[in-house]
Amino acid sequence: MLELFDIEDEKINKSLEEAECINMERAAIINKIKNLNEIAKLRVQLKENIFDNLSLRSSIKEKDLNRLITPLELKKNSPISTKAKIEYHNIKGAYYFKIKNYEKALAQMKMKLNCIEHFPLTNLSILRKYFGTITNIITAQSVLSLFNDVTISIEKLNKLMVNDVVIKNIPFQKMIILQQLLFRIKLHVAKAELEEALKLIPEIESTLKKYQGSISIEVKSTFYIYLGYIYFMAEDFKKALVWMNRLENEIGSSTRQDIQTLCRLQLMILYYELGYDELIGYLQRATSHSLIKKGEMYKTEAAILGFFKKEPRNSNSQKELTTIFRKLKVRITALLVDPFEANMLNSLDIISWIDSKIENRRLIEVLREKEQRRIAKQK
Repeated sequence: MLELFDIEDEKINKSLEEAECINMERAAIINKIKNLNEIAKLRVQLKENIFDNLSLRSSIKEKDLNRLITPLELKKNSPISTKAKIEYHNIKGAYYFKIKNYEKALAQMKMKLNCIEHFPLTNLSILRKYFGTITNIITAQSVLSLFNDVTISIEKLNKLMVNDVVIKNIPFQKMIILQQLLFRIKLHVAKAELEEALKLIPEIESTLKKYQGSISIEVKSTFYIYLGYIYFMAEDFKKALVWMNRLENEIGSSTRQDIQTLCRLQLMILYYELGYDELIGYLQRATSHSLIKKGEMYKTEAAILGFFKKEPRNSNSQKELTTIFRKLKVRITALLVDPFEANMLNSLDIISWIDSKIENRRLIEVLREKEQRRIAKQK
C-alpha cells in the first residue's frame, strides 16, 4: 500500500512540475507578445517621422529623430522574440537610412534578414518582408559602392521567381521583376558600364509598357531618371531630354520633392548642353521659387541654381568657362562633407560632369576613371 502512495506522489509531483513548466512557457510567450507589441507600438509612433517622410534635409530634424528613437535603446524594449527582433531591426535600419548612416543601416538590415530566414519562405507575409529587406540591403550596398555584394543580393531577388508562392502571385512577381531590373540598371550606371546599360534599355522599355498603369509613381520616376541619365552619359542629349520631359509632363508634382528637383536640375544641364538658354532661365526661376516657398533647399541645390542663373550664358571663352566650372566644383565639393548634401547627388553625379567641362573630355571617360580609382582603392 505504501509503495502505491509513493507512485501516486511521484505522479502528482511530475504533474506539478509539468504544470509549472507550462506556466513558465506561457509567461515567456506572453512576455514576448507584450515586448513585440511595445516595439510595434513604437513603430506606429515613428511611422510619420521615419517611414513616411523619405527625405530628411537637415541635421536639425535629425536631433528630433534621435529623441524619438531613444525608447528603443532602453533595456525593457530590447527585442525578445524573433518577430520582435525583425520589427526592432526594421525600425533601427529605417532610422539609420533616414540619417544617412548607410553602414549601420546595412548592419541592421542584415540582422533583420537573418531573423527572417528563421522562417520558411512559404508564407506571403514572410516573403514580402524578405523581399523588402533585400531591397534595403541592396540600396545600402549601392550607396557604399559594394558592387560585388550588390550582384549577389540581386541574385537572391532572382531566386524568388521560382518560389511556389511567388509563382502563384502575379502582382508580387511584377514587383520583383521591376525591382531587380531597376537595381541592374543602377549598377551599370554606378560602374560606368555604358554599353551594358544601353543594351538593357529595350528590356526596360518593354517591361514599362507591359506593366503600364500598374507601376507606382516612385518606381516609374526612378526608371525615367536613370533612362535619361544613361543617354546623358552617352552624350545623346536629345534622347535624354525625351525621358526627362516624360518625367516632368507625366508625373510632375505627383512624385516626391527630391525627385522633382533632381529632374529639373538634370533638365537644366541638358538645356545647357543643347544651347537652350531661355529654357534654362525659366526653369531656374521656377525651381528656385518652388524650393524657397517650401523652405526646403539644399545648399548644393542653391549652388547649382545660382550657377545656372547667371554664369554659363554670360561666359564667352573656354578659358572663362573653365574658371567658372572650377569655382562651382570647389563650392559643391566643400558642401558634400555634409551627408545630407551628399545624398542629394546620389542619382546625379554632377561633379563628374563639371570635371568633364574643366578637362574638356567626354563624360563617360571621366566616369570610367572614377570607377577605376574606386576599384584600386578597394584592393
